[in-house]
Amino acid sequence: MTLAYIYHQVERPLPPILAQMTHRGVLLDRSYLQSLVQSWDEAICALKDGVLSGINPNSNPQVEKELLVRGFQLRKRTKGGTHYSVDHGVLTSLLSQRMDDPFLRGLLHHNELMTLLTTFGQPLLEWSAQDGRVHCRWWQVGTATGRLSSSDPCLQNIPTRTEEGHKLRQCFIPSPGMMWVKGDYSQIEMRIVAVLAQETGLLQAYKEDPEMDAHSEVARLMGLSPEQRYQGKTLNFALLYGEGDRALAQQLGMSLQGAQELRQRYWDRLPHIESWLQLTRLVAQAYGYVETLFGRRRTVDIHPRMESWLREKLLREACNMPVQGTAADILKLFLGRVGQEIHQEKGGKFGEHLLLTVHDELDWEVPQERAQDLVAWAKGVGEHIVDIGVPLIVDIKVGRGWT
Repeated sequence: MTLAYIYHQVERPLPPILAQMTHRGVLLDRSYLQSLVQSWDEAICALKDGVLSGINPNSNPQVEKELLVRGFQLRKRTKGGTHYSVDHGVLTSLLSQRMDDPFLRGLLHHNELMTLLTTFGQPLLEWSAQDGRVHCRWWQVGTATGRLSSSDPCLQNIPTRTEEGHKLRQCFIPSPGMMWVKGDYSQIEMRIVAVLAQETGLLQAYKEDPEMDAHSEVARLMGLSPEQRYQGKTLNFALLYGEGDRALAQQLGMSLQGAQELRQRYWDRLPHIESWLQLTRLVAQAYGYVETLFGRRRTVDIHPRMESWLREKLLREACNMPVQGTAADILKLFLGRVGQEIHQEKGGKFGEHLLLTVHDELDWEVPQERAQDLVAWAKGVGEHIVDIGVPLIVDIKVGRGWT
C-alpha cells in the first residue's frame, strides 16, 4: 500500500468525526472528581508531614541528597550534568532494588498524586465548568507513529495501571440513560509483529487459536511456566522496543547474566523477530525512513557523525514505528467506519455517540437498551476492518463509566 492509501482511506474520513467528538464531549462526574482532588491534596500533605518531612519533594537537589544519604547508587545525570537525575524512571528502578524503603515509596506516591492533581484534577474541573462535559481537542498528525492524540486535556496520558489513575477514569461517565461501551484491540502489537516479521511460530499459533494470549505463548516457547506469563510479556515489549540487558534485568528482578541468557533464548525461539529488527535498522539507515504495513512513513534522520546514544535512540524508535504505526492505521480505519455511520445517521445505528479514543481503544455512549446491539455490530466491524494475515480481536466491555 502507499501514502495515497493512507491519505484517502485512513486520514481523510476523520476530520468531521473528530469534530463531532470534540463537540459532543464526555460527561464528567464533577462531585466525584472534587472528592478525589480533596483526597489527593490531603494525601500529599500527609506525605510531606510524614515520610517526606524535612525536604521539598519537588526539589531535585534535595531529593538527590536524601537518596545518596540513604545509600542509593545514582548514575544518570541531568542534562546540565551538575546533579544526578531523580526522574520517574530512575526512582522506579531504585524501588525495584529496595521495595521496602518508605522514603522512596512515599516519594513516588507523592509524584503520582501531584501529577494527577495538577495535570488532570484541577484542570478537568475548569474545562468542564460550562456544561459539565470535557471537550478535548483531537489531533490526527500530532505523533510520529500516526497515533491520534488529544489536548486540553490529553486523555492518552491518564494512567491506567495505578489505583488512583483508575479512580480518575471513573470520573468520566455516560449521559443519563446511556451506557459506556469500550472496544479495545486485543494484543494488537504482538499480532502486527508476527506479520511484519513473518514469525512462523506465532503465525501458526494465531491460526490455530485466534484469541491466543501471545505473552503466555511466548512464555511457553521460552520454557517458562504459565505463572511466569509476566516474564513473557516483559520480554516481548523490552526486546521489541530495544531495551538493554540492564533494564531487562531490573524489570525481571534477576541478574545481568540471567537477563542476557533469557534474551538469547528469546532470539533462539523467535529468530524471525530478531532478523526483522535487524533489517528494520538497516533500512532506516540506508533509506532514511521506515514504513507501516499500510505505507505510512516516518523519517529517520541519521548522520555519520551523530553521537552513538542518539543514533541508538533513533534506531529504537525506527523499530517501534512500524508496529505502533500499523496499530494506529487499523484503529483509524475502525474509527472512520463507525464514525461515518454516526455522522450519516446523526446519532448512529443504535443512537450511539463516539466519545474518545486512546491508543488501541474506542469508546461510545449508547442508550442502555441498544448496548448489546452496538457490541455485536462494532465487534464485527473492528475485527474485519482489514485483513493483515492474522485475526484481529476486539474486546468489548459495557459499563457505567470509563474503566
